[in-house]
Amino acid sequence: MAMAILIPCAGGVPAQGVAVTNSPPLKALEEVAETPPIIVNTFYEWPLEWRTSVNETNVAALLREISTNLVPACVAAGTKPFLWIDDGYQATNRVAGTALGYNTNFFPDGLAALVNWIHASNCLAGVYTSFGTRSCLGLPGTTEADVFNDVVCWAGMGFDGLKVDDCTACWDGVPGSLDSYTLTKLNLFASAIQISGRPMVLDCNSPESPVERHTPIVANIWQQNSGVAPSADIVPGIDNLTLTSNVCLLAGTVDARLITKGHYPRWGAVFYPQGSGGVQAYLIMSAMVPSPIQMSGWSSGQWAVVSNVDLLSIHQDAAVLPGSMLSSNNSSEVWVRPLHDVGSGMSAVAFFNFSSAATNLGVAWSQLGLSSTAAATVYDCIHHTNAGTFSGGFTNPISGASSQLFSITQPPPLMITAWLQTNGVIAFAWNATTGRTYQVQYLTDPAQSNWHHLTSVVAGDITACATDVIGPDPQRFYRVVLLP
Repeated sequence: MAMAILIPCAGGVPAQGVAVTNSPPLKALEEVAETPPIIVNTFYEWPLEWRTSVNETNVAALLREISTNLVPACVAAGTKPFLWIDDGYQATNRVAGTALGYNTNFFPDGLAALVNWIHASNCLAGVYTSFGTRSCLGLPGTTEADVFNDVVCWAGMGFDGLKVDDCTACWDGVPGSLDSYTLTKLNLFASAIQISGRPMVLDCNSPESPVERHTPIVANIWQQNSGVAPSADIVPGIDNLTLTSNVCLLAGTVDARLITKGHYPRWGAVFYPQGSGGVQAYLIMSAMVPSPIQMSGWSSGQWAVVSNVDLLSIHQDAAVLPGSMLSSNNSSEVWVRPLHDVGSGMSAVAFFNFSSAATNLGVAWSQLGLSSTAAATVYDCIHHTNAGTFSGGFTNPISGASSQLFSITQPPPLMITAWLQTNGVIAFAWNATTGRTYQVQYLTDPAQSNWHHLTSVVAGDITACATDVIGPDPQRFYRVVLLP
């Protein structure tokens, strides 16, 4: 039989009555999710066996699996995946005046020890609660009076994320309208996270409609529960792939202005990937969405897709710009996502062929905002090969019931974009291609023909810069040269 215990919080259980604010901390938590979190959630691993499967043994086995198959690629892409402990870990009863307890039969070593192991495995740790008296499994939830105690205790254990569900709130007798209820929930948890002193990603389900009113502004991850019909499979070979809010978002149903750095939607359905195309579509063209997906028991081919560093790097692109569909018919779709920033000359482009017959799919450079006359380099992100350099556009054969993903790069014309002179030093910047080497040269007289070498710079981003100490020369003329 499960027993309730007091969670051993850092510094002890805080006293009841500590105030948390119910005023909107608008976007106060955005810095904790600068790119979309990649999430492995126990809810999706054992959706029909929550009551018994969310335990220390199973979670440890799942941690070992993602440590082997997913973590190295995430680290190479500059991120860490979340292992999120969802509904089912709680004790059967809450002790009044204390933080939410966990089931000691399921977690004999304690949640804090599990979090330490998750961190030692180069992962982040998430935890679950439901706003109200009960969770979806009927276990204790977090009421308004419990918010501060629970959040501070989870922070003390070292959790990096908190998912707040809405399982019983609608019939818990919460006073006021749905609108005020939603604001109360969001602001209490966001405020408590700030007071706790530990950066934690806030993932909120919400029954509000339209969802755009509050949740996307406060929560780091938000789920649309109403107003969006499930989509059809985006790629053949994927069973029950319903991308709901992210597909509709990309199709323009949800206001894309809500999707900003630090604030990302996710869908509310479980999917069981039986192939690779849907995972590819989800991680890349729906890159604004984290991935709470069932991973245990995957084949090596499925792991190869989700652990593809080129795919994850696009998913984690720092500009955090949503993808969109360029073209569609009954048998194929072409999607695009700008990379680095609008105008950077870099995009991810995906081809999806729903038909069983082979076809040709393509994209024109003008559709990507690129020059139609200049050449662009096409890189195959699935096979990690350079597909070549093309002018005007790119068309490729694609077999039936399959998908392809490419990154396309056409550097904008090289030019000095900014300069500043101060304290005897001149600094200037130019648009660049990451990884390319540039040589900065100067003349003291424009009539001269032999340029002098000042310095060489390897671009670490889409902008590079250099400085020069102003010497005795009455004037200098600078230029930047891209080296082969």
